[in-house]
Order: sequence, then structure tokens, then C-alpha cells
Amino acid sequence: MPQPLSGRSILMLLDNPCNPDWRVTKEAAALVAAGATVTILAWDRAGGLPAHEVKDGAAIERIHVDRPDSVPGKVISAGRVWRAFWRRAAALRFDAVHAHDFSTLPIAAAISARRRVPLVYDAHEIYWLMVRNSTPRALQAVMRRSEIALLRRVDRLVTVSGYLADYFAPHHRRVTVVGNWYDPVAPDAHAGAVLRAELGIAPEMFCIACIGSLGPERMHGLLVDYAAADPSTAILIAGRGAGEAAVRDAARRLPNVHFAGWRSDPDPLYAAADALFYGLDGDDPYSRISSPNTLFLSIARQIPLICTDTGEAGAVIAQSGAGEVLRPPSVAAMRDAVAALRDPHRREQVRDALAGLQQTYTWQRAAERLVGVYTSLD
Repeated sequence: MPQPLSGRSILMLLDNPCNPDWRVTKEAAALVAAGATVTILAWDRAGGLPAHEVKDGAAIERIHVDRPDSVPGKVISAGRVWRAFWRRAAALRFDAVHAHDFSTLPIAAAISARRRVPLVYDAHEIYWLMVRNSTPRALQAVMRRSEIALLRRVDRLVTVSGYLADYFAPHHRRVTVVGNWYDPVAPDAHAGAVLRAELGIAPEMFCIACIGSLGPERMHGLLVDYAAADPSTAILIAGRGAGEAAVRDAARRLPNVHFAGWRSDPDPLYAAADALFYGLDGDDPYSRISSPNTLFLSIARQIPLICTDTGEAGAVIAQSGAGEVLRPPSVAAMRDAVAALRDPHRREQVRDALAGLQQTYTWQRAAERLVGVYTSLD
């Protein structure tokens, strides 16, 4: 089988420890499968992870630098990581630099210019908008303007959805959508049953799982309120973030709320679920452009999605019928959604809709686009 990237070496820069970052590891694996050598320099804030690891053929090198919570501390620690990236890059051979998100773009641009190699910018988010709740407005403005200015140094821009592509298109002429999509995955029923037993979820209970960030905008409070109103439904929440303490408290108070914490292997969590939940506050400025992993994991695993009427999730589910959209997001709407998904006929309709979406939202298609970005650099 021909390998279009045979002989190429790619350096990826990442501002998390890649433990894991599914988009990054899938992209790296796709490039390796196309013949490239991939090295990921990853920022390990907490420490304790292997300094060197190989995953799906890609080398991960973790650089440990603490990150304080204060804004000045964050800026200083970012500078230290950039310096470490610069020094390590000087010892490596590579033909292109791949920057994951704005937090690595400035140093990636500097390395690209120093080594005279192409720069690929992978914008997972509109970064300055994503960090709005934890960043002063003046710094948000600096981020926004700096990103636009640095786009002049970018050879190819990759992003996750049409929503973000529309945002970046006025500032860059070569934008490619590489979605956070997944190839179909068969659920591991045994692993799901084991996890249910571990958490105390009865086999016959309808279980709604919410897996991912526990940020305040994700509407975990709605799930807790629904759990209080419907003791016959189990609520499984997993992840980490600012809302973790509130979720832990709910799990102590309500016997049908189960908190699984953060797990590096989420497969049993999905296998335990009868439906997934993705909520996003409609008043949140990021809600319109949200392109959540939960949507695409729902499609890949054929698990019905209950979501708010926001972003790509709301649009895809409303158009396809592959789940239930909460209009408005309320306990009453949750009750109606669960009642619908308990109905065997409706569940069969949802499964058929999810199977149809699997024909479009596949990682194979996204990977082909990513490889095409790199072959276009010739």
C-alpha cells in the first residue's frame, strides 16, 4: 500500500500531557500510517507520567513544568515550556511543525521560521473565547489579535468543524475541516456490566452518562435536578473540572447519581450507558460554535444523545433524529427525552439514524483530509 508521507518527519507541540488527547493521538496515528515519523512534545503540568512513550507509532516526549493558578504564573510557566520546546526541537529532525491550539502557536511559529519548515496550525477551539471565564479581558484581546497576526506565518490551517472554519476563513485562505470523528466501535457489554456493578447501578436501570469536562457551562446541575425528580434513572458523571465538588456532593446525597472521576480508559463508561448527555448553557458565548466529542462518540458507538439545542450537537441531532434535543433544557424536557428513549420503537429509530450518520462522520474520512493537508505542502 503506498504511503504518501513516507520519509516525512513531523513535530507536534501540545499544551497538555497527552494522557490521552484523543484528537492528537488519532492525528498522529493517521500520519504514521501514511508513512510519517511523528514526535509529540507535550506539556506535563502535574508530573508523574512517563517522560517518553510510544503510542500507535508516534513518540510522545513529556516536559514537566508546574503551572500555578494565577495569571502571571500561567504566563511564566508557558514561557518556560516554550523554552523547553525550543531547546528540544533544536536536537530533532523534522520537515514540518504542527501546533495544537493557540497556546503552542507562537513557539511553533518561531521554530518553523528558525528551521525554515512549513507550519500547520490545528485550531481545536477559538482559544481566546474558550478561556474567557479564567482570563482577563485585556489578555483575551491580546490572544485574539496575536492569533490573527500569527496566521500570516501559517502554511495550512486545520480545524474541527464548519463553524470554526467560517471563523478562520476571513483570516486564512487554506482552511481544512478535520472533524473530531471516530470510526464505529462495538460496545464492550461485559465491561459496561462490570462498571455498573462497581458503581451500584442495577442492570435494569436506564443510565444516562455525561463524560468529559465538568465546567460550569456544561449544565451538570440539570442532570442532578433530574436525578432527584426521577429515582428510576441512573446518572453517571465522569471527568474533572471546576464542577467536580458539586457533582461529588450530589453523588453523596442522591443514590442514583454516580461519580466515576476521571479515567484514562473511558470505554467501560460508554458501554454502561443507555444514553449520553451533552449540555451547554445557551447564554454561553461559545455555545453556538461548539463541536463536542460527545456527539461523535455517540455516533461511533450508536448511543442515543440527549443534548441542548446548541452548537453542532443540537443541529445534527435535530436534523437526523439520532437522539433527543431539550427545548428548553429543563427537568420536564429531560423526563420527556428519557420516556422517548425507553420506548423500543423510538430507540430503533435512533439506532437507524446513528447508523446513517456513521457513513459521514468517520475518522477514516477525517484522516484522509489530514494526510491531504500534508501532501499539499509539496
